[in-house]
Amino acid sequence: MSKKPPTAYQLYLQAWKTLPAAEKQKFERESAHRKELASIFLKRTYDRVSVRGLDNGFYRYECIGPAEAVKYYSDAYMGFETPFQSITIGGQTYTHNKKLKRKKNIDVYTIGTSVKASVRFCVSTGPAESYTQYENYLGETWRV
Repeated sequence: MSKKPPTAYQLYLQAWKTLPAAEKQKFERESAHRKELASIFLKRTYDRVSVRGLDNGFYRYECIGPAEAVKYYSDAYMGFETPFQSITIGGQTYTHNKKLKRKKNIDVYTIGTSVKASVRFCVSTGPAESYTQYENYLGETWRV
């Protein structure tokens, strides 16, 4: 009976065992960076409708991600609570809006640099989803 050839994973494990420690560190750093990017999402609230009576209205939420790339602030901007200067998701780059941070002390990411930018996102941990959250007069909330 003939012996089966090794699988690609078995060959990978054999190569990993013979890899120098410096090379392994490089791959481990890259892996840690990819895990960090996979945990960065952007979330926004829009379409707020307030209603009187038995229903207090609803909010719509959108969460996009995960991040494909991030650009960190240099040490000169370490006064900001957020370490990210820009976040790229789906080929679109969202930049940290410094004007809103100075004026209203909120960390948001926008496509434009205007204070009245129409799309404002905050950093979130995900997952990527869109939903509507309703609230009744008792303060109970539910998602659809």
